[in-house]
Amino acid sequence: MSYVSVGEKIIEMGVVRRIWNKERCDLHKKYKRPIVLVANTMQPGFSDADFYTAFKNLQPILWRELQEKYISYKELDKARKQKGRTLRLFPSPKRFLLSEAENILKNIRNQHTLGNYKEHNLEEKRRVLTSQAARRLKIYNDKLKKDLYYIQEVNPPYVSKLIQIYYRNRRQNSLDVNNRLAIIQEAAKFKSFDTIRFLKKVQSGDKNENLRLAAYFALLQMHAPDVRLHRKRKGKKKMSQILEPEERKTPQELLDLVYSADYEKIKEFDVFISHSSQNEGMIESLVKTLNSENYVCYVDWMADRQQLNRQLTCKETAEVIINRIKQSRVFVYVLTKECIASKWSPWELGYAYAIGKPICIYHAEEVDDKPEYLNLHLNVTEQKEIIKFIKEQGK
Repeated sequence: MSYVSVGEKIIEMGVVRRIWNKERCDLHKKYKRPIVLVANTMQPGFSDADFYTAFKNLQPILWRELQEKYISYKELDKARKQKGRTLRLFPSPKRFLLSEAENILKNIRNQHTLGNYKEHNLEEKRRVLTSQAARRLKIYNDKLKKDLYYIQEVNPPYVSKLIQIYYRNRRQNSLDVNNRLAIIQEAAKFKSFDTIRFLKKVQSGDKNENLRLAAYFALLQMHAPDVRLHRKRKGKKKMSQILEPEERKTPQELLDLVYSADYEKIKEFDVFISHSSQNEGMIESLVKTLNSENYVCYVDWMADRQQLNRQLTCKETAEVIINRIKQSRVFVYVLTKECIASKWSPWELGYAYAIGKPICIYHAEEVDDKPEYLNLHLNVTEQKEIIKFIKEQGK
């Protein structure tokens, strides 16, 4: 190894160490005031365990962030260990919290010993913090629900192949940024350990700035833990690093990809959900239930939201839907008044029946004058019966 190479290595390690130290300093500043606020509500004679429990209850969002950061650093250390690099060894949430609070708690206990406190003041401070925690947690959960509305919290079986195709495309044709963007967008439709890890690798390691930003904003959208925007690369840029990808925005463009792109051909869905777009909220709830059982759903306004925009409906839309039904193991028809009146749902049901897909009719609400042809299939009234139906079909 030349002297220059050694020098560059030393400089690189110095930069990484400074970034790590800055993160620890930022965390110290971020947690100091919340720790003080919680400590000021503690009753005389409290233990470290009492404070630890109180912090989790009174600062739930910060506690969740701390847990996520710990898990994130464990994954980072696993990768660094494989490469022979220095480990970060981020402390467990409890250890970090008690370490940061040590001097503060010592001071509070001294004040208690001296009698410098009032019982009713402690109770009032606890009441205020409890109220603030509930309000902030509601705001956070509302935002989380909104941001994850179109994202399925499940790991599709084809994700590993999807990631392999991404890196193969990057090796074989670094100028083909369009397909790589499409793969990033596909991964961003599912929140799981594998998709988050993949998107983090892209946003930290891909040389194309536009793809890095696409992965970064996807991670923010799904509230992935410990997301950070890495610095732009310095120096002269190659064409593959500055190319701006073009998104496929129409049914025609999507259909072309369905027949030609490797990442489209590998898609598999456990269930195709046929429904009326007017029942969107009901369908979102059903998808979350099925995701909790590890089932991947196809819903057009989730899986192909941009390209199958109803303002762009055309014959290619129908061809895409045909392929999505073929890619699904089972077919669930969500029966509502709006679904019966829909132009698309009866047609989708007829096609699924024609090609022999297992079909389940889910009575999401009471419907008068139900079409007789629906009695050809299994009819259920509860979501747990849908889950049983899917399980019975096997993989």
